[in-house]
Amino acid sequence: MTGWGIMLWMLATRLYPREPALARQLIVTSIVAWFIVDSAGSILSGAPLNALFNVSFLLIFCVPLWRAA
Repeated sequence: MTGWGIMLWMLATRLYPREPALARQLIVTSIVAWFIVDSAGSILSGAPLNALFNVSFLLIFCVPLWRAA
């Protein structure tokens, strides 16, 4: 997760100012992939509350990107 966080930070600070559409696509795609895998794993392992918490993280990351589009 640390590496992914650093990658998101670098995309947001270095790529987004130059190519916002590409940066937005990369960030949203990686967040949605994380959301699906992590939430499915949480539900299958008997921790559906974690999947519910994942929705808040999905919104925290994606809503600003959708508004910027």
